[in-house]
Amino acid sequence: MDSKSYYDVTLTISQDLLVYPGDPKVKIEQTLSISKGDTSNVSLISFGSHTGTHIDAPKHFYDKGKTVDEIDMNRLIGLVKVFEIMDKTIIDVEDVKNLNIKRGDRILFKTQNSKYLKEKEFNSEFVYLSSKAAKYIVNKGVITIGVDYFSIDNFKSEEFPVHNFLLGNDILIIEGLQLSEVKVGEYFMVALPLKIEGGDGSPTRVILTSKTYLIDAL
Repeated sequence: MDSKSYYDVTLTISQDLLVYPGDPKVKIEQTLSISKGDTSNVSLISFGSHTGTHIDAPKHFYDKGKTVDEIDMNRLIGLVKVFEIMDKTIIDVEDVKNLNIKRGDRILFKTQNSKYLKEKEFNSEFVYLSSKAAKYIVNKGVITIGVDYFSIDNFKSEEFPVHNFLLGNDILIIEGLQLSEVKVGEYFMVALPLKIEGGDGSPTRVILTSKTYLIDAL
């Protein structure tokens, strides 16, 4: 397979992985070890439900919202559009209203955030989506939206208006996407969260496949 036929846009879960301030840090402990005489290697892994590349389910901000095990997986598997918005500190309605966004779309925003994901310290000045842009996107009928940092809201916001508005309208959010190597265009996306009963979110493996490769494979 050609190396550019697919892109793994998932952050690697490790004890060095950045997390949103206040979230649990990743802990990995080897409980069984072949080198110590055990018959197999087994690890105990501890992390928050919104670690690394992850899905926000409506339950994240609404007690009665859908949980990870209840969300429609069709929203996470299918064609997706990648848009690039650089040299901006905020994605506003003026930045999205001329994009080719249609009802039923899944959309991902590539920004300068992708380079922030490679830094060793959390960057609180990450690019975020404005409330007006969120309302425009909801009105266009988008079903899933993804961004390339750990929150779609302004870090300084205490009320998380974009999360509340999107999840309140049953729009799924994918955060922590590493889109540095991905070009603008349309792809086939597979985003698989862990099936956690009652889960408000889940780390997720996200793969983008080129439409050309998909057609050839079929």
